[in-house]
Amino acid sequence: MDRDAAIQLVNDWHKLPNTSEVPKAYERLGRALWTLLPDDIRATGTALVDDVPTVLALNEASVFVVNIDPGNGDDARVRLRRLPVVPDAMTVTLVDDRAGNLSDSAVGAHLREWTFHWDNGEKLQFSSLMKVYDGWSDAPGSVELFSQALAAACGWALPGDGR
Repeated sequence: MDRDAAIQLVNDWHKLPNTSEVPKAYERLGRALWTLLPDDIRATGTALVDDVPTVLALNEASVFVVNIDPGNGDDARVRLRRLPVVPDAMTVTLVDDRAGNLSDSAVGAHLREWTFHWDNGEKLQFSSLMKVYDGWSDAPGSVELFSQALAAACGWALPGDGR
């Protein structure tokens, strides 16, 4: 992965809850992204996965799930999981909660819960936020764009811009 893209992802990751709990996490996560992920990444996002701040990356063949090992005490150990993109062996579930009650900072927004299941039992689940103001939508955030790209890779392209 390009170093500048990795730095931007780490900055986005650092905005998630619980990222300041492990010393040196910022530096080690950035280094892992630009040294361990391939160069052909086409979609990225940051989200809480199982309540752990996580970087998500997608290329044509794989989903990469990257985070700091939450059970490693004061030392930052990077955990990277690769899941294959196999459309015939994956199921996508989207809960589009337009009636959900969000905080005041998200007025005009609704929550989407994405779940990707693999036939081997693996699962990837996280939320994204869609902002809508008087019928006009903001550009989707990075995790929403990542979700839509992964859904499309599984054979489910949301119509239009997915809003």
